[in-house]
Amino acid sequence: MIYKTINGGKQWKTQLQTSISSFSRCFYFINQSLGWLVKSNSVPQEVGAGIYRTTDGGENWINIYSAGDFSGVFFINQDVGWVTSDNCISKGIYKSTDGGFTLDKKNSISCSNIYFSDIDIGWAVGVGGILKSTDEGETWTTKSSSSSSFVRFYNHNVGMSVGSGAVLVSTDGGENWTTKSAPPLQTINFINSVTVWGYSSEGTLYKTTNLGDTWETLNTGLGFGETAFFINEYTGWVGGKSGIMFNYSVEPSIALTSPNGGEVWKSGWQRNITWTSENISHVNLYYSTNGGGDWNTIATNIDASSGSYNWTIPILTWFINLNCKVKIDNASNPSVYDESDNNFIIWHLCNIIQYANSGQRVIDFLETNIDISLNVATSDNISVTYYPYEAPVDGTPPAGIDFVSEYYWIVSSPGISFNNGKVIVPVSTLRGVTDASKLVWLKRTNSGDPWENIGGLVVGYNLESTVLFNSFSEFAIGSTDDPLPVELSSFTAISKSDQILLEWETKTETNNYGFEIERKLSGNWQKIGFVEGNGNSNSTKKYSFTDTKLISGTKFQYRLKQIDSDGKYEYSAIVEVENISTEYALYQNYPNPFNPATTIRYQLPRQSKVVIKIFNILGSEVMELLNEQKEPGIYEVEFNASELSSGAYIYKISADNFVQTRQMILLK
Repeated sequence: MIYKTINGGKQWKTQLQTSISSFSRCFYFINQSLGWLVKSNSVPQEVGAGIYRTTDGGENWINIYSAGDFSGVFFINQDVGWVTSDNCISKGIYKSTDGGFTLDKKNSISCSNIYFSDIDIGWAVGVGGILKSTDEGETWTTKSSSSSSFVRFYNHNVGMSVGSGAVLVSTDGGENWTTKSAPPLQTINFINSVTVWGYSSEGTLYKTTNLGDTWETLNTGLGFGETAFFINEYTGWVGGKSGIMFNYSVEPSIALTSPNGGEVWKSGWQRNITWTSENISHVNLYYSTNGGGDWNTIATNIDASSGSYNWTIPILTWFINLNCKVKIDNASNPSVYDESDNNFIIWHLCNIIQYANSGQRVIDFLETNIDISLNVATSDNISVTYYPYEAPVDGTPPAGIDFVSEYYWIVSSPGISFNNGKVIVPVSTLRGVTDASKLVWLKRTNSGDPWENIGGLVVGYNLESTVLFNSFSEFAIGSTDDPLPVELSSFTAISKSDQILLEWETKTETNNYGFEIERKLSGNWQKIGFVEGNGNSNSTKKYSFTDTKLISGTKFQYRLKQIDSDGKYEYSAIVEVENISTEYALYQNYPNPFNPATTIRYQLPRQSKVVIKIFNILGSEVMELLNEQKEPGIYEVEFNASELSSGAYIYKISADNFVQTRQMILLK
């Protein structure tokens, strides 16, 4: 049985393989696909012994050399490698130059394992001690008389050997060895110069981060192994003793977590792009300003394990960019990627300068959205700077004004003199307005000063100030009530097989922290999830949440708890959806592997008598978990295996004429 992990020994998964039936002593991979496995039988020429080779990460194995009882294998590249034997008949060190298809015996020294740091320098271990070669394995010199069964080196100098209850460490190329206290390790693998994975024959995986001074237990109860091997900190195999082989492989994955839509970022700011990834070493980052139509490079070859990149937001051609996205991909395989689920905004200041000639004028300040009407006495340039997504510095609002806009303008012209000043803006350009009649213009001399109400009147499609002014300063919009409520425009629930999809939209939002999703179960409302809100918005925002944990019954009720940034909240209307199962189903247990309990989920389209039984890998019944009459719906039942030993088990459901089985792994 071989177990494989892709997350550093924290979780192990398996896939049944039956092509190899004899005793696996050692395997070695030079990458995630190409590896060799040596087998052992009591009779060297017995079918099943010899060397096996895989080119698909252990999914399939081919017997490429069938004569011999081997104990260790190591390949420096796809062609050149060595195998060892500690069998009394075939003992010795062998070399191959064609990928293991043929072997050239170099000596008859009984050796259990072998390792080379380059084509010339290698070490072999066995009952006779630790040997070293500097000529491609042609000749060997004894460096220690300590009996060992497995050896690995990180480079020419740093190495470790285990076996016979001892752990030996060398830092001078194997010339001298120091004994260190450690668990009874069977195999070891270097991750870096001081980090080593160790595996014991009773099925425990260990890790040291200080070259063997101390050891941490990572996983216990793997229990089927003779050997273990890691090619990097993510990917490894454990196995050897059982006639059943297990193999697991998984595609690298990556998920962008921020920005994921709805963010408002200003050019020049520094913001973290964040992600999660598995089995990926480096990533590339890109941004788009047209919803993903075209991509621009942010950074390349970033360490994926960092999980974040501090991005200085660039100054873009347009001062407001509403359709921005970020994309992340696997640097070694760009087809593995993720991008922002929805668009976000990148903006920068908009500054427009217009010359004001003498006389009565109405001057259009273009992208700033405002016009200024004034009677100019002394001509000069007028500068308008628009902050479209930045709130002005707090200042006391005038009496009767409850809210100040999250955008403002600064107007200046040191050399001009004028009177009868008036500022005008199209109502359609003001975010979050539901009732323009409640809006007024605000003005103040300096940032942070109290605001002055200069009136507001809707004329046609524009909001005009009504109190004339003769100096420029800071301008904003005020309101006599909150023009930006969180207005929920729709909330629906859709049944999809064993899931319920909830979707809702808001027309406007103010200080919207987010939504808690609640489901009614046994008469009580329970929180089942949370979706982050968009803060402030006057445009339609779409949200969704998928309930994948349906249990019992066929009708489900949901509601949203909308929470403001200050903690205030209100509930939505209740939606009810009927989940009608149209077929029987038995789902994969979770978690899997597990210790000691796991959950088995199943689905019934009609009233049925349900029987669930547990079997071991040999087909013997271990337990009857359930034997009941059940109504239509989705159910969960817990299986506690605290009294069982580690290994693979089968669970089987019988309901009317429906029968299905699945496999699960107990790892103690």
